[in-house]
Amino acid sequence: MQWTGRERFLERVVYDGGRGPTQAEIRERVAVAKRTSTRVWELKYDAHKISAEVVVASAVVSILDQWSTVWGVGGVFFNKPSKPVVHFAT
Repeated sequence: MQWTGRERFLERVVYDGGRGPTQAEIRERVAVAKRTSTRVWELKYDAHKISAEVVVASAVVSILDQWSTVWGVGGVFFNKPSKPVVHFAT
């Protein structure tokens, strides 16, 4: 399972069984996360393909780690500054 960065889809990755350079991966979207307001997220998922616990747990990690940063990458948390800071040379 893998959450995409900007689109915020949870994708299940399945390999087709090929070997070497012919091996391909098939991505199936099983959930989506949508920000409805400043601190509210809506999660939609296919209950036949994935459990709610996996969706919620992985979405919380992605919200805290990946989607709340300036660059949208995981592992780095730089919060957006609330007001621009101006420094004058002295």
